[in-house]
Amino acid sequence: MIARTLAGDPIPVGDREIVPIVRVTGIGRMQPGRGDGMGGGLLRAVPIAAIERRGDLERRIVIRDATGEALRGIVAAGIGIWVMLWIVRRRWSHGR
Repeated sequence: MIARTLAGDPIPVGDREIVPIVRVTGIGRMQPGRGDGMGGGLLRAVPIAAIERRGDLERRIVIRDATGEALRGIVAAGIGIWVMLWIVRRRWSHGR
């Protein structure tokens, strides 16, 4: 399992520079006994922040994962609806 936070190369923008910060997660495996670096894996890099540098000042800008938050909300709502329907069905079937 791989889980790291990495900083990218500084990007000059006018009189400041921006440094991207990403969270890398994944799984991977090298084939034993092979020296050619062959293997397989899956990596996911998600931007989590950017550091803005202007002279001696630094400011961290957090990047929200709005899509991930929305998807988690949709999944939670779906589970909640499923549980409510299961309870209603169970009570209705025991009442007959």
